[in-house]
Amino acid sequence: MCCSTAKWKREVVQDHKFDFVDVEVFRDGSPILRIKYGVLFILVIKAILIYSLDVGTAYQLITNTNLFGTNKDTGKKNIGIVIDANVRKWLYVVSIVASFSLLLWEWRKGRRIIRSRDIAYSYTNVVAYRFYSIRSYSHFCFFAQIGVTEHLWNRIAFFVYFTLKGWKRMIFADGPRQFLNALTLWDLMFPNGQFDWRPLLPNGAADFAKRAAFFTTTLSFCLWALSAILTAIACILYVPLLCNIRGNLKEYVCHKIDKR
Repeated sequence: MCCSTAKWKREVVQDHKFDFVDVEVFRDGSPILRIKYGVLFILVIKAILIYSLDVGTAYQLITNTNLFGTNKDTGKKNIGIVIDANVRKWLYVVSIVASFSLLLWEWRKGRRIIRSRDIAYSYTNVVAYRFYSIRSYSHFCFFAQIGVTEHLWNRIAFFVYFTLKGWKRMIFADGPRQFLNALTLWDLMFPNGQFDWRPLLPNGAADFAKRAAFFTTTLSFCLWALSAILTAIACILYVPLLCNIRGNLKEYVCHKIDKR
């Protein structure tokens, strides 16, 4: 079944562009859709927040050389010190450069899609999708109508496709930083080999640098862990999905969008 030929084939349709669609017709003022529109802005802010948090954590690690070094109470080295400070610093630099390089590449690709005004590619590209949606609520409503499907395999296909789009960023750009973040969290919460609640307590300003690093690192790591879990689920679903669609996933998603 997995090796058989697909029963569908995507065809290039010239009129499937925004030039031939009046998106104002799809404008919907329902409260649920407006809430989803607000969530879109939250996601954009979250993306900016992740960059800011990682840069802030990197600053803490680079400028505070003793922040995660020898424990003052026991004189023992924390786990994070096993990795040399210079190595940690360059891991952060490389991962941040990789992150912004991927962002630049996505923006260049998104610009080409925006200029093409192709509906299917705009829907499947994060930059183009958010550009059109933030610029116009009517475009967001139009995209929301495209995403409506009752077929289970179509829902799975859309979930898998959009989730796996970010695997390069998750592994190569965010992975090294989050590995260091995990070591940082361990050093803060288990300084003597036992769990310590003090990093969670707001009182006292003596260890403000450690407390600030703890909260920024925790939030950054939790967001990455959530993305990793969703990516793992998408990978598991990809195998049965491939047997069902029997073709290229991106072409299948664009094919379903063109049919709407």
